[in-house]
Amino acid sequence: MKRAQNQVGRDFAHIVKLYDGPAFGFASRNYYAQFLAAREIASNPMQYFP
Repeated sequence: MKRAQNQVGRDFAHIVKLYDGPAFGFASRNYYAQFLAAREIASNPMQYFP
């Protein structure tokens, strides 16, 4: 992720769309998106689980 951020910027959507590193395949793209979603839910659980 750090390498991708250095090349493309910090916006995750831009990284997924534009970055083409050898170690950044489908699994890496998916893992980071899932991590961001889990972090969002953990910080606002009542919004998602009322």
